[in-house]
Amino acid sequence: MLNEFGRLVSTSNRTANRIQHILMASMACVDLSVPLFFVPNMLLSFLFDWRGISLIGCLVQMHFIHFVGTFHSTLLVWMALDRYFAICTPLYYHERMVLPRFLKFIIPLVVRNILLITPFVGLAGSLSFCVSNMMNHCFCEHMALVELACGSTAVNSLVGLLGMFLIPVADFIFISSSYVVIFTSVLRSGWSGIKRCQATLGIVIEPSAYYWTASSKHPTSSNLQL
Repeated sequence: MLNEFGRLVSTSNRTANRIQHILMASMACVDLSVPLFFVPNMLLSFLFDWRGISLIGCLVQMHFIHFVGTFHSTLLVWMALDRYFAICTPLYYHERMVLPRFLKFIIPLVVRNILLITPFVGLAGSLSFCVSNMMNHCFCEHMALVELACGSTAVNSLVGLLGMFLIPVADFIFISSSYVVIFTSVLRSGWSGIKRCQATLGIVIEPSAYYWTASSKHPTSSNLQL
């Protein structure tokens, strides 16, 4: 929590522009909102040994956790675009970052996230559960729920892998490519380019390192019963 509030405070840096303020504040809001979908159930489990959740409640929780979570990498893509325009095309930065023009980068990624998250949540809800109804997880995670099914889960696994590739992996490839282009442009422009970008690259690199490190860690300290 302190890290997120610190990130919000750090956006008050005068060297940052208004777009950076919005993007970094949005990243902090995403990081703070994701726990709201599973921390209440987790606290009830720890305090009152209340571990039950309905299938509908599980699917709703799963959808919101995964959908909001996709914006970790999506926001990093928008931040990378912002830095690309600021460093590689500084003369046209304000022209390209006005909201009507930047919407063409926002809307497709939001639609992509919706179209990839909604199907695998719906497919998970259509499964039959006849072996066990206990998940070794503190929230309704997709693969943890699919593993409880007694029928074929090949389609669910395929859709889940497709979503994983087309959201975080594709975003990572795009962000890495943008860094390569940015660093190439900086090195070509010499010392003046390095001095111009050193205060701005950290704004993207720090949240990127934070996300890719934290995304590999999931709490699994309690059981959840359907």
